[in-house]
Amino acid sequence: PSFSMAACCAMPVPFVHKPNVLVVMATGKMGLSACAAFVAAGHAVFGTSRDGDHIGLTGLGATPIGPFQLGDKASMLHALKVSQAGIVFLNTLPIDANEVAQGAAMLAACKESNVGHVIYCSVSHCDICPADVTILSAKFEIEKLAAKENLRALTILRPVSYFENVHDAASQNPLKKGYLKNLHDPKKRLPWVSTVDVARAAVAVASDDTRWNGKTIECSAWNGSSMELSDALSVASGVPVTYSVALPRFVLYWMMYPLYKFVVYLNDSDDDVDVKYRYPSTFTELVPNPMGPAEFFTRLGKWSDGELFAPKAVVWEGHGH
Repeated sequence: PSFSMAACCAMPVPFVHKPNVLVVMATGKMGLSACAAFVAAGHAVFGTSRDGDHIGLTGLGATPIGPFQLGDKASMLHALKVSQAGIVFLNTLPIDANEVAQGAAMLAACKESNVGHVIYCSVSHCDICPADVTILSAKFEIEKLAAKENLRALTILRPVSYFENVHDAASQNPLKKGYLKNLHDPKKRLPWVSTVDVARAAVAVASDDTRWNGKTIECSAWNGSSMELSDALSVASGVPVTYSVALPRFVLYWMMYPLYKFVVYLNDSDDDVDVKYRYPSTFTELVPNPMGPAEFFTRLGKWSDGELFAPKAVVWEGHGH
């Protein structure tokens, strides 16, 4: 028998269930972006929280799970049971001496719970840096542990510098009017990306775990220096911006030695290392139009005190580089 087009269009469309998502370290910059992206994509999202409840998560439409102890297998198993997660977006805490053990315990829980797809947010350069740069090298150790777990599906995302790091009141680095600070040398060119675009990449790989299983993706949207970043902020805000290093190296050395080793390595690495991570085509395949600094600051639109940017107030000629 034949069917009319109207009859075909009237037929019900089968409902496609999207797997639940558990975001680990959900209340940090990367975690909140991941929650927002997966919620927007139609997933039921659960996020771990040390406090058990978190207005940032509920405001995004995600369900907090906690109190959650990072790196504790029993805590991770409980979160997986409550969330019934088919996808886990996994973060581990840098600058923690137990980061590898954290990762091992949470990966073991994912394996035991038969999670369908683990997406691990690692870091670029982790596979080529010296072993004593533990903020990076620990991530590579976790990547290797993840591969050994023989998970149903595993994808590694490797960002380096987040644009959001220059506007991070939680780390005592609010974006104050006319000033930009981070830990890098002013003219050192590094790969940058927004957590928003890393989260978009996570959603994209989660939608096709067969294709992206076993893949490692360098997440870089723009390669540039902190001076160039401050120039972009000057144009976006309409205010001349002065760049400064947030903490001198000698202070890092005595107060946060692992962070000191990380900063020295990235800033003293030769240009050939940077080029390898500059514009990975796989990332732009997942995220066709990732934000550069101009788009990021335009999207941000205000200083940390809430004052709005006024991009037409000043014509900024930059630092002449």
